[in-house]
Amino acid sequence: MYDNINSYRKPSAAVLLSFAATGLGHIYCGRLNKGLILFGLNFILIPIALSFYLPVDSRYLYPLLISGLVFNCLLFVYAAFDAWRISSKFSAHYQLKPFNNRYLYIVLILVSLAYPMLLPLYVKNHIVTAYKIPSSSMAPTILSGDFLLANRVRYTRHSPQAGDIVVFPHPNQRHMVYMKRIIGLPGDSICIKDRILYIHHKPVTVFGTDGKRAIETIRGRSYQIQWLGNGEDKEGKRDMPEILIPNGYCFVLGDNRNNSQDSRVFGLIPLRDLLGVAEYLYKPAKSWDRFGPIEQ
Repeated sequence: MYDNINSYRKPSAAVLLSFAATGLGHIYCGRLNKGLILFGLNFILIPIALSFYLPVDSRYLYPLLISGLVFNCLLFVYAAFDAWRISSKFSAHYQLKPFNNRYLYIVLILVSLAYPMLLPLYVKNHIVTAYKIPSSSMAPTILSGDFLLANRVRYTRHSPQAGDIVVFPHPNQRHMVYMKRIIGLPGDSICIKDRILYIHHKPVTVFGTDGKRAIETIRGRSYQIQWLGNGEDKEGKRDMPEILIPNGYCFVLGDNRNNSQDSRVFGLIPLRDLLGVAEYLYKPAKSWDRFGPIEQ
């Protein structure tokens, strides 16, 4: 039942057990309370940090996640070093304790092995998801080849806002995930005339001198879009008749208006289908100057 009939506390064994499960090296050396505290900290730090994150601004999410991971790594190194230090002081007269039990060791190791697999899965499905962008439908804001993070917590605390870049399943092919910008919300009237977007009959699109790029401003939020020039409207998306958005739905468009499958094609998106908000570029496709929060 006990870990070994030999009562030596070997430093190499203490370090290996600490690597297998944070705190297990201390339990091996008879420091049950400290070992359990280290073992628990390894599991609860990131969930506790995330619980503090939920009520605050989402810009703190990514530094908080990174800080939690760094702390866990430091805790891992400290536990191994401290277990080695403690075990080095023992003589051959260590008296085995009831918790120096191989079955307890096995349980703690199995839990430690399962945690790194389950935590990333939970974070991906409920906190933040990474995406690689395969198309240029959101250019110039998001480019083909960009790697970004989408916040999946935002809409548990806040309502969707016009201007948000959102992630959602395609209405007719739900295995496919799309990313577009919210243009209209329930009660909004939307139409497009000669490439100009109108909301409640007021134009929100202002073109630059090249006639291809424009700035749109909706409810105080401005962002850049692009259209092909005159005579290049290959998909016939220049005009769209007025629609009134009903309760429970939103209207989305790609920023690259002539190269985007969006609400002009597949219709309105149920608000309940919004999976999250694209917020952070962690590997830009071209210039690293774009690294960081996505301008929305």
